[in-house]
Amino acid sequence: MAMVTKEQTKPALISSSLADLSTPIRPTRLLIHSRALRWANERRAPLACSALFILSAFAYFFFWGPVVEHRNVWIPPGDIWGTIHAAHYVAWGDLGQVYTAGTGLVTFPGILIVIAPLASLSSALGLAESFPFFLPRTTSWLLYGPFLYALACSALFALDSLARKLGVPASRRTALCLLESVLLWPSQVLWGHPEDALAVALAVWGLIAAMDRRLVATSWLYGLSIAVQPLTLLLAPLAFGMFAKRCWPGMLARAALIPGFLVGTCLLAAPKSTWRALVLQPNYFKVDHPTPLMAIAPRLSSQAVSAGPGRMLAVMAAMAIGLWLVPRAKQRASDAAWLVWLGALMLALRPLLESVMDPFYVWPALALGVVLAATMGTWRWLSAWAAAIFTTVCTFWHLASWPYWLLLAAGLGALLLGVLPRQNLPGKGIAATIRRAPILGAAALYSHHGPVVPLAGKAPPRARSSPGALPGRYVNTPSRG
Repeated sequence: MAMVTKEQTKPALISSSLADLSTPIRPTRLLIHSRALRWANERRAPLACSALFILSAFAYFFFWGPVVEHRNVWIPPGDIWGTIHAAHYVAWGDLGQVYTAGTGLVTFPGILIVIAPLASLSSALGLAESFPFFLPRTTSWLLYGPFLYALACSALFALDSLARKLGVPASRRTALCLLESVLLWPSQVLWGHPEDALAVALAVWGLIAAMDRRLVATSWLYGLSIAVQPLTLLLAPLAFGMFAKRCWPGMLARAALIPGFLVGTCLLAAPKSTWRALVLQPNYFKVDHPTPLMAIAPRLSSQAVSAGPGRMLAVMAAMAIGLWLVPRAKQRASDAAWLVWLGALMLALRPLLESVMDPFYVWPALALGVVLAATMGTWRWLSAWAAAIFTTVCTFWHLASWPYWLLLAAGLGALLLGVLPRQNLPGKGIAATIRRAPILGAAALYSHHGPVVPLAGKAPPRARSSPGALPGRYVNTPSRG
């Protein structure tokens, strides 16, 4: 048997290696499939809850009228048809007239661009829409419904990403997604406001990008969220405050580009109607829930007051909170938990300062609050569930203005105080700044069950910080509750 020497095999090995290097490396179907499976496995909770959400929404659509109300009707969301009608104007190329169409639209027109392709398809198919009159069988919802419900479920994915960022374990994230679905359900299935859910999803992803110090992604995500629903202006100071002031001009330019173009087009085409819709923002107290602040709201007609001043006041208060507190949080421990708590506080300013309340206004603040509660002990987690569900239910009650507002404030206050992070951070941190306020400081100290331990080189035995905490100088000893 002939022996093969090393010198004889070397040229063959070299030529084989060169041939392998010259072959282009392309992603295989197996690689793509494995990545998709990994993505789906990480997000199995929001995927399952989204499927349940859509199925339950269509069960309500088809069966609530015949089975519960004993009427031969389908029941789609009530407020969505004005938005869909305005989307037809965008599909026709008439973006500037969306506020003159009598649709009652009082948000930025970004959501109309998302819906416009479906509006064109609905017109081509001749499907019926409940505008301006209610129809017993609205066939177009069979086209719009799956898409808009799936769009609203983007909030579940964003909130699940935030929970993973905070270190919430997989088992609790499943329960969290289920609760978030319950809180989201009325705003989408009963009212029909996918723009709120989409805007909150984009803003939460923007907040996560800000925590990761991704400046460009933060700017564009907040710009997109504001273009869909200016509600997220309440969260913008929170994210922008995470960056140095020299970065703000570029961030503001990116964030203002898309909403500025859309609103500017409408202002140039129909300034009076656009001003009334976006600045005065009429709200109807004989249909919705008046609050004590209606006494000082400008009266627009015998049935409507201006909601714009209260919302502008909420935005200014959020800006003051964000620009004052967030810069103090950049290099301290437990910043992630405090930032989420501040975000819930800022979103709670809107319902608390509304002159006329709609039940779906309260959902964004509750959504962030229960995410933070998932990082805490069992009792605080269950208490947050109870406070969030109670607040959601009581917003549907028709009461006098003061009892209604006091119940709303009590529910939001209980949730915010219940999920107040425990960590005491002496020094210049955000927690120390907040705790100088007497009420919040007393509540935070009351919720703290373990002493603060200063670190000297390394943490004491069994000492730990909260999930999602950034490196800092102080940690808490373990405690439950």
